[in-house]
Amino acid sequence: MKKISIDSNAFIYFFENSKLAFKLKKLFQQAVDQKIQIIVPTVLLTEILYLPFKVEDQKILSLYSNLDKKPYNIRFIDLNKEIAINASRIRAQYGFKTPDSLFLATALDQNVESFITNDKRLHRFKEIKVKALSEL
Repeated sequence: MKKISIDSNAFIYFFENSKLAFKLKKLFQQAVDQKIQIIVPTVLLTEILYLPFKVEDQKILSLYSNLDKKPYNIRFIDLNKEIAINASRIRAQYGFKTPDSLFLATALDQNVESFITNDKRLHRFKEIKVKALSEL
């Protein structure tokens, strides 16, 4: 099964019905159909749960807290020593922020085919294929 990773911004776009949600619909449907597996670091939850906690949005809190129980074929990868060291290397080499480096290091560790993001800065990373939402 093909494995991909998706940045936190894309999760927010899709699940909070952004105008960019349509770009991700096919991708998430492929995951539901078990054609792809979505691989993400657990730090995803730290990033996407911040605002729902701040505004006390129980519906979104529940949805995000249970992503791995939904039919979306999402697998959370816990931080380990190898991922942490590689994330630090990526951060030093490319100047990315820690969460972005953790996403990319996790994607490398799990041998994903591509990393989907709307963050243009991350397209400088050449160790895996980084795809923009506009490419979907």
